[in-house]
Amino acid sequence: MRRWIIAAGGVALVAVLAARVITSLDEHPGKGTLPFLGYPTLTGGPMDPGRPFTFGLVYVQNPKVPIVIQAVSLEQPTDGLRVIGAYVLVPAENPCGGIGLVRSFPPERDPTACPAGESYRLHPLRGWVVRPGGAAEILLGLVVTRPGVFSAKGVNLAYSVEGKRSTVEYPDAVTVCAPRTEFDSHCALLPGSSS
Repeated sequence: MRRWIIAAGGVALVAVLAARVITSLDEHPGKGTLPFLGYPTLTGGPMDPGRPFTFGLVYVQNPKVPIVIQAVSLEQPTDGLRVIGAYVLVPAENPCGGIGLVRSFPPERDPTACPAGESYRLHPLRGWVVRPGGAAEILLGLVVTRPGVFSAKGVNLAYSVEGKRSTVEYPDAVTVCAPRTEFDSHCALLPGSSS
């Protein structure tokens, strides 16, 4: 199933490439206990070199035992795309949550998409506990270091359950074109390569 979603203000274009809502790692023995809530996605948009931006869409849900989030990284990023920070956004605390690609980090609330006027309530990623029945959106602060097209194939999330560490890869890819003046209306959602 393919769905195209255009985010507020044309900032992000998201291609939803698969039709499953929840994938539990319990279906795949040996890969951990943290389920994935959402769709594998490909998000892309134009950004400016050196200007931090937020990449979201990685949702985790915990139905069983407390899970402690340890770290996050990009899966196979092209040279020039860097992670500069990360936060957890709890959907229940943020009525206008759900961030794809935003031209700021930390993300600033778009008043046209969410007129509530308050900023997002964010939590530090390292050590955040997702309790049974809880959910969280992982927000990555990213930056591109020069003009070109950059991408990553997904997001790796390291976590622990009762002291045992595991890592899960989320199939949430990102492609960024820079600078915005060259790519504003035609940033391709294709695997990128630095130029």
